[in-house]
Amino acid sequence: MSLTTTYKSHREFRAWFKNIWPKVPIVLSNNIMVESKFGQGSSAVIGTAFDYLLRFKIKKLNHRRVRNDTWLSEAYYERIRAYEEVREAFSEEQFSHALIVKNIIKSARGKLKKYLSGDLELEDLCHDALMLTTIDVVMRTGMFHDQIGEINEIYIDELKGMIKVIDDNKFRVKKLAILNPDFGDASRLVGGADADLILDKSLLDIKTSKSLATKRKMFDQLVAYFMLSKIQGHYEIENIGIYFARFNELWSISVTELFSGIDINYCISSFADLALALRHKRLPPQP
Repeated sequence: MSLTTTYKSHREFRAWFKNIWPKVPIVLSNNIMVESKFGQGSSAVIGTAFDYLLRFKIKKLNHRRVRNDTWLSEAYYERIRAYEEVREAFSEEQFSHALIVKNIIKSARGKLKKYLSGDLELEDLCHDALMLTTIDVVMRTGMFHDQIGEINEIYIDELKGMIKVIDDNKFRVKKLAILNPDFGDASRLVGGADADLILDKSLLDIKTSKSLATKRKMFDQLVAYFMLSKIQGHYEIENIGIYFARFNELWSISVTELFSGIDINYCISSFADLALALRHKRLPPQP
């Protein structure tokens, strides 16, 4: 179970956020700049691929100020690389699978190096970002192994559109950019969770949504990340926000404003109690 699954499966978990924040404060001023041409089934693929591309850009913009440059796809390869070391113990099909994953990652790392040195444009990495996404899907779901490396090239134009409208100034840092921050032992409360970015003292999520119809879920997910960061205690967070890629707008709110009139310590404690109770199938009183 993950944060997404916990949120989707438990009404009590969703109610916790709504009881404290009855109204979602997300308001955008920009109109959509990059329309979606595809159905709902494409959203997760495009979103994950764009996450990779934005991380590549952040790495270039901030050079040595970036921490945690590992990829989920690389973590998957670490799980299966034993296929190469003891090939005789596995089938030809299993070995071929590991080789495909290795080559996708090698190609992407090679092109990223060229992009960082100025020999390629970010648009040139769209194909590789989609290929990496096919590995991420397997890592997160445990399914679709046979679809690794199978991509739909028609998504590339949409990715290029979102790249084109990015305002670089939104992603430059003064001190530190953390890519895919995790929350250590705290993430176990919700069965696993990792955020998209921490830029200096701002915890950010990236969305490629074409509308704000699910902004309640977006907001709750972001607040959950913040709660986990406070439970973990490793990150100093002063703002939380969401970058809406199709709108090229970064919505954010300070932690001070978010908890105006609310006891933050009580929230952190009750969030942890509820998450723990759900994992053990016990429900405490609603906050």
